[in-house]
Amino acid sequence: MYWFQIAHLNIQGNDIIIVPFTKGFGQKTKPERDKTINEFQTAAKKVGLKGTIVPVWPHGQSVQFVAPRPWHAFFKQIDWPWIESNLNKEMLV
Repeated sequence: MYWFQIAHLNIQGNDIIIVPFTKGFGQKTKPERDKTINEFQTAAKKVGLKGTIVPVWPHGQSVQFVAPRPWHAFFKQIDWPWIESNLNKEMLV
C-alpha cells in the first residue's frame, strides 16, 4: 500500500478526486487503467471520500486524464501547476 496525494474537490456540484500519476500511467492499457481506477475508487469509499476518481498525468506541456465526457472541457483547461496547487488530501491505496 502507498500514500497518494490527491485533490478532493467539488467543481460545479460534482465531487471529484483527482489523482496525479507519472507519465507512465498513459502507457498502460485500458484494462490496466480501469483496474487502477477501480482500486482507487474502492479505497476512497473505504475512507468515506465521495467522488469520482479522475487520474491525470503529464503529457508534454499538457495534462492527460480519464474523466466522464461532460468534464472534458474543464480538464482540458487545467495544467500541472494547477493540479499541484490543489492537492489537499492523502489517500492510502
